[in-house]
Amino acid sequence: MNCRYRLLLGWEAVIWSPSVKTMRHWTTLLIVAALTACSDERPVDCEVLRDETLACMDRVAGSGERNSSAIFDECFPMSEPQRFTGTWATDFEVNEFHEGQALTAEEAWRHQDATDRLWGTALERHASDNSAYVMEVEFVGRYPLCNLTQPGRDIIVDDLIRARTVERTPSKM
Repeated sequence: MNCRYRLLLGWEAVIWSPSVKTMRHWTTLLIVAALTACSDERPVDCEVLRDETLACMDRVAGSGERNSSAIFDECFPMSEPQRFTGTWATDFEVNEFHEGQALTAEEAWRHQDATDRLWGTALERHASDNSAYVMEVEFVGRYPLCNLTQPGRDIIVDDLIRARTVERTPSKM
């Protein structure tokens, strides 16, 4: 729709006012462009980060003031937080998380295919009292996007939602 206005000096001006349909079209395009620009993350190149990450790990571990989850937070690009459930077996030199599995204590100690390890201050109560635990856990956590500790995946537990002890025994070590 065009509107014509006669100005004081006798000039004629045309003012364009778009239709509602045209406005919706441009608004949709702008929203899609903005959302696409915000979510355009480049994948992490782990080979490029390898030397830098290993040097960072040495520096942070050598400071003596940091816990293991701080090493991951400072040295690794991390995933977005997500919810995990499964069975966690922990003892001296044992840290095995069986994601998505509800195992008995006997199965957890016998099951040697666990590849994930759990870290974080939310777990300290269950990993520092000289006991061996098998627990069903549900938590919110993150993992490094570059796995330099293969085999296995290290998961940082940010929020322990539920922990049910399946078995607690004196440490086997």
